[in-house]
Amino acid sequence: MNEREEGPIDQPPVVPPSASEIYALLADLVMHSEETRWSRLNTMLVVDSIFLAAWAGLFAGTKSFAGKESLLALLCTPGIALGVLFACLGWRSSQYLDDFHSQAHRIEEDFPRGLPRPFHRGEQRRRTVRSGLPRLTSSKWLVTAIPVIFAILFLMLFSASFLLEP
Repeated sequence: MNEREEGPIDQPPVVPPSASEIYALLADLVMHSEETRWSRLNTMLVVDSIFLAAWAGLFAGTKSFAGKESLLALLCTPGIALGVLFACLGWRSSQYLDDFHSQAHRIEEDFPRGLPRPFHRGEQRRRTVRSGLPRLTSSKWLVTAIPVIFAILFLMLFSASFLLEP
């Protein structure tokens, strides 16, 4: 039987990542955050479209029956919840994107003269889009506002389920 001595295990020294590795990681995180924001919004739009089609089909395509109003209202409930949830997720994702962008922007300040600085260039565009009327076209605003608009639409349909004569 072989007995091994127990003792400290030699571990290689930990080498901290370089600024270029961190910069590359931040650039990847910015792209990932942007893709995630829009993927979430697209997912919400698909799911909400299904609930809207179900509501409209039930409202206009069936004769009145006991509990129809309740069923119509029930179809609105997930739309309201998803709108609020996805608005919060969109805002949070935008904050992460801003954090990653800001960190990459800071690293670029140490770049040697003549190297491209895409986050500096992007920051100029971001300031323009995030002020005044163009703010309404910023992705940060859109990924938050669109779910809120759908939540309001479903709230209106919820009320219409009881007020309109199907």
